[in-house]
Amino acid sequence: MIEPGTTPVGPRAFLSRHAPFDTFSAPALDRIERVLEMRFAARGETIFARDSAPVDALWIVRKGRVRLELDGELLEVVEPGECFGFPSLIAGRPPERDAVASEDALLFRVPKAEFQRLLDEPGAARFFLEGLAARLRLQSASAEGGSRSTFAKARDLGRRPLATIHPGASVEEAARRMRDLGVGSLLVTREPHPPADGVTELPLAAVLGIVTDRDLRDRVLAAGLSTATAVGEIVSAPLLSIGAGASNVDALLELARHGVRHLPLVAADRIVGFVSASDLVLHQSLHPLALRRELDRRPLVDLLPGFTGRLRRVVAELAASGVDAVRIGPIVSTLADRLARRLVEESCAAQGLGREQVAWMVHGSEGRQEQILPTDQDNALVWQPAGGGADPEGAVAQQVERVAQQVVAGLLAAGYPVCPGGYMATHWHDPMAGWIRRFERWIAEPREEDGIDIHTFLDLRVVAGGLDVAALDELRRVAGEDRHFLRALAREVSGWALPFGLFGTLKEGEEGFDLKRGSLLIVAIARLSALEAGSRARGTIDRLAAAEPVLGEDAATLAEGFRYLAGLRLELALDPGRRADSDSGHRIHLAALNALERRFLKDIFTLLRNVRDGLVARFAL
Repeated sequence: MIEPGTTPVGPRAFLSRHAPFDTFSAPALDRIERVLEMRFAARGETIFARDSAPVDALWIVRKGRVRLELDGELLEVVEPGECFGFPSLIAGRPPERDAVASEDALLFRVPKAEFQRLLDEPGAARFFLEGLAARLRLQSASAEGGSRSTFAKARDLGRRPLATIHPGASVEEAARRMRDLGVGSLLVTREPHPPADGVTELPLAAVLGIVTDRDLRDRVLAAGLSTATAVGEIVSAPLLSIGAGASNVDALLELARHGVRHLPLVAADRIVGFVSASDLVLHQSLHPLALRRELDRRPLVDLLPGFTGRLRRVVAELAASGVDAVRIGPIVSTLADRLARRLVEESCAAQGLGREQVAWMVHGSEGRQEQILPTDQDNALVWQPAGGGADPEGAVAQQVERVAQQVVAGLLAAGYPVCPGGYMATHWHDPMAGWIRRFERWIAEPREEDGIDIHTFLDLRVVAGGLDVAALDELRRVAGEDRHFLRALAREVSGWALPFGLFGTLKEGEEGFDLKRGSLLIVAIARLSALEAGSRARGTIDRLAAAEPVLGEDAATLAEGFRYLAGLRLELALDPGRRADSDSGHRIHLAALNALERRFLKDIFTLLRNVRDGLVARFAL
């Protein structure tokens, strides 16, 4: 019904006022108007339900509002002129939300066949790709997409009374208290007051640290200490914690990264609960924790055989649970880092080298924490004689070389192949002064043949050893302020060829379409742009976020393009039947993608071409 005093607006005119239809050609709007369907939804009516049949049309709100919900929890409100339902429409999968009319609503429907045609209109594919990106970001925080237990909040598992003890109490008292309360840890308070029972919150500032059942075993019994030892002498401090709003994946990553089994949950500077490894394992079989425990406990001779095979199964389980490919990378890196750390520590001990004399570094996708599945080794070693002195006899250099050989051999035994290009510590194991000279030369005189080496320098990350490499970090900062160096990086990026054929269509090579090339170009653009913005971030997503002052809105779209390509590459890696090649898993036949996937892929590479060409103008190349 038209309200008095208003002028009716036809469907075509209405659509032309709202994105993305406001950029469409007149013929496209005419086509949409001819096939447009109208539906009325009464307040409270479910338009489509989670896990029902895939959505077969693009929905648009003409009047009223629609709630997108998950188990009754509001995730998003769709206003007049806005679209919904397209994530399911694009993926061809059941919707992952309920769409419910929050008031009487008039809705438009664009059938799937016409939706596929309209993706050819200027800006359409990018609009829906960005819409998917926004929903992916919300998904990470709200549990949409995949396993509910994976994306559930840690606080949902960690709601339990807090058990405390004062630092002057004996470890015998602590052990009895853990037994009586049926807990595996106690918060150690700063003030010597009687231990509290049933406390649900504590100020974070009031807590000194934590003592666990493992501490009693390892730091007291195994060390031969008396049970009269004060808790304050074995407390783990400062206290590691995580935000109460973090997801189970975030909690999993923190537990694995630090090798701990308990994490307090913090909200507004107050401890409001606990999450433990057993909570997560019981809630869902998250095998990274089990593998992390084995990395700490099993002898290397037993651990190395089949390690990467187990790691691949961990990745497959996480992917099946709905964990985003980009979020899997840090989990895999944490486990790989721990393996390298054990190998380095045992090798250094065998060679008589102190941990403060060496720094074991990784680079490439491992350095950026983006290695989703185990691949070739990318590592290097920096060393310094004890006390920072000289090594006139070359004795330390020989010890370092043996450490490099032993660790690389250990990684090979674990299933990590050697790098065909030789970018491993067996070749790259120079003293700190040598690394500094090399980096200074690259910054002052960047040559085309040094391109891969320079990228390695910018992605290096220390994972083992105690040698201070602040001097190398400082050189990275200096590099970001050197316009000549940045221009050399930009020149290399501008020379990347992109797979476009005649009339701007994507072109497939003899071995299929190379998805990795698109990912690596985004990595290169992010590396350059973050450096230009003064950021020391190493991960591509973090670099793009830091590069927003340089790239503008393209930074966020590139980040989502990177996520899309990472997810597609992970699918190929886990499903060999979709690959165009039998080995790498980076190539796919375009015909194996549906029309929407091909369109989004083209949109990503078109954006890459535009950003690459923008570098030419920005650096006057």
